[in-house]
Amino acid sequence: MHWTGHPSRLNRTTLTESYRFGDPTYAREELRAELASLFIAAETGIPHDPTNHAAYVGSWIDALRKDKNEIFRAAHDASAAADFVLSIRQIVDAYGQNESIVSNCHVRIAYAPNQVETAELLSKMTGTTTVQKASFNFSGSRFSPVMSHINESVDHVKRPLMTPDEVMRLRSPQKSGNGSSERIVAPCDMLIFISGHFPILGMQMLYFFDPELRRRAEIPPPARSRTT
Repeated sequence: MHWTGHPSRLNRTTLTESYRFGDPTYAREELRAELASLFIAAETGIPHDPTNHAAYVGSWIDALRKDKNEIFRAAHDASAAADFVLSIRQIVDAYGQNESIVSNCHVRIAYAPNQVETAELLSKMTGTTTVQKASFNFSGSRFSPVMSHINESVDHVKRPLMTPDEVMRLRSPQKSGNGSSERIVAPCDMLIFISGHFPILGMQMLYFFDPELRRRAEIPPPARSRTT
């Protein structure tokens, strides 16, 4: 999350003005990063345990006590950071149409978007396919019980492999619970783009249901970190 605050991206002052461990600005930046990660986890279904970040809670509370409006500014910045990560529109706004971030990604994964511009881009990325279109023409007397002439023709026309409307209606994950206890119980659909290969309509992998991967995800963070 911190990289979104770089001057060439969102230019977040909590990152650019001071970023020394333990100072108030550091605590405010960590609060924004934590909120952004929560927003992204809720959107994508990635399990997130905020207790793993308990080392920063004291600094956050101190910053919030001194300024009651800090939580609103932090939520605003965190939302912008989450949108920057999740939406291609934010990248285009920051870097222009000739941006090279997405262009240099070998594997790209997309879920159901909320913006028409993103849906249109994903539709173009899926490519086109050819379908058959049948046409029927009837002619004859208006009062005849049966039309005397029927012409049938079949044309081959192209259409997007997935239209923008179909992209926006990709199946969303099913969730249960509320707040911090909310969990995904059924996967969602996703589009997978791999350079040099046909697009793939896949299904989200709920890796936290896998015993081994869940065990690895539950490994607690180290009590102390080494810095150089």
